[in-house]
Amino acid sequence: MKFGILVTAGLLGLTMMFGGAQAAEQTFAKPKAGPFMIDWCLQWGALCGKPAADKFCQTKGYVQSNDFVEAVDIGASTPTIVQGTGQVCNDPTCDGFTYLTCVKPDAPPPVPPPGGGGGSGGIEKTYNKPKLGGYRVNYCETKGIGCGQDAADAFCDAKGYDDASDFEQSSPVPPGVKPSRFIGNGKICKGPGCYAFNSITCENQP
Repeated sequence: MKFGILVTAGLLGLTMMFGGAQAAEQTFAKPKAGPFMIDWCLQWGALCGKPAADKFCQTKGYVQSNDFVEAVDIGASTPTIVQGTGQVCNDPTCDGFTYLTCVKPDAPPPVPPPGGGGGSGGIEKTYNKPKLGGYRVNYCETKGIGCGQDAADAFCDAKGYDDASDFEQSSPVPPGVKPSRFIGNGKICKGPGCYAFNSITCENQP
């Protein structure tokens, strides 16, 4: 998105519309500001990922994002708007969000499990059958790549933790069960070779 074509847009008229949030969490598929999908970066080529997701969530009355997946190289077919400047990026290299999840301001912060955190004294939280946008988290970041620790770390990072201290793999997804989602690209994995996580324990180091 760094070398995309700049198009001036009326930022005030297109972007920041605050709305009341009714749930502790809300997931937005292909989040938009006005007619444009929001750009992966908050400034032109800078503050990408979570800063842009957090800004969008704040416009919706939430305090921050806790889960998101990048939509790569969408600018040619779906221009994106840079929230921090109001610029529109319509180059093929412009990126947006496949989805993002916002957390309400009064949502409780992560707390240690019973008995305190891990042996290092950090704060831990265990997610049983962890999900992304309604789907179980696949055991790999993308198909056959980044399986196990890498995918678990990516999930914990999206939840605001340092890394995953423990995780457990599920059996393959049986017929009739909802498919799993790759955290690396947001794609859905269907059928017998799709493994998900039974649990992921995330940790913040002291």
